[in-house]
Amino acid sequence: MDTYTNPNDFLNSLNKYSKDTKVITDYKLKCDIDELDLLKKLYELRYTKLYLMSGRAFAQDDIPYYVNVI
Repeated sequence: MDTYTNPNDFLNSLNKYSKDTKVITDYKLKCDIDELDLLKKLYELRYTKLYLMSGRAFAQDDIPYYVNVI
């Protein structure tokens, strides 16, 4: 398992990961890229296993269909 504290570092390393790699992000990234924007970018790049980890309860319309909340 790899971890990144900065989403931009992760995006710069995407060539290391297959499109079916499980990607889990925290709800509050506290940086210049929003967690849902990060997951959207990965989805647009055809990554398929996208997860958002949060203790928050989201309304169904708050989360895109391609994101799994855990």
